[in-house]
Amino acid sequence: MKLYICRLEPHDFLFFASRDLAKIGVTEKVIHSTALNYAINQVSRIISFSSQPEYDLDLQNFSIRVTPARPLSAVPEIAFSYNAVNDLDMSTEATGNYPTVGKYHKIDLGIIQMLRGRKNFEFSSFEFFAFSFDDLPPRRIIRLGKKDSYCIVKSEELNYIKLRKAKEENPIEPSHLINPLEFEGKFADRFPISLLSIPPHLLILNCRVSDGQYIDAKDKENKHYAIFPPHR
Repeated sequence: MKLYICRLEPHDFLFFASRDLAKIGVTEKVIHSTALNYAINQVSRIISFSSQPEYDLDLQNFSIRVTPARPLSAVPEIAFSYNAVNDLDMSTEATGNYPTVGKYHKIDLGIIQMLRGRKNFEFSSFEFFAFSFDDLPPRRIIRLGKKDSYCIVKSEELNYIKLRKAKEENPIEPSHLINPLEFEGKFADRFPISLLSIPPHLLILNCRVSDGQYIDAKDKENKHYAIFPPHR
């Protein structure tokens, strides 16, 4: 198994429905590990005979498992207006099963800042960790989001890694967000936990872990604690 620290840069407007209220769709500035796992492993469709999604079964078959991705800096957004046109009378009124004018708030890839003349232009970027069980690095180009937007993934292998077990007397603070469905352990009781409600399941922003396996890793500058995902 190899561990990579990754930086994701959207090269198109990135959109997924984190929250949908009336005529407004909002994209959270965090990328859920469920969507990212499917994208990294280039899986867009799976045949299932269940009436419900079976994320846990799908994840067990992926050769690369990832954590949720957090923004590395403030992420700009841009609002797109949309409407559907009734082909019969060319109207946009919701007289039938047609949505009225609304807005989607999407993650701006950052190029708007460049067009406005901002110096030191950089793409919007997110950081996550990737556990490779076949020792291959994540693909450099993936498609992500509701419209399969192109994203670039820059990965760096962390060579100094050790598998450890968290202890109650010395809890560790993970270097990433946690998806509770991909965590086998226990959170420290005396530390507060921050939650983010985002489909398909909430994420944990801040916490301490007092039980469970994690990877103790180092790069050239920092030390990282990455929670080890359940894997077959």
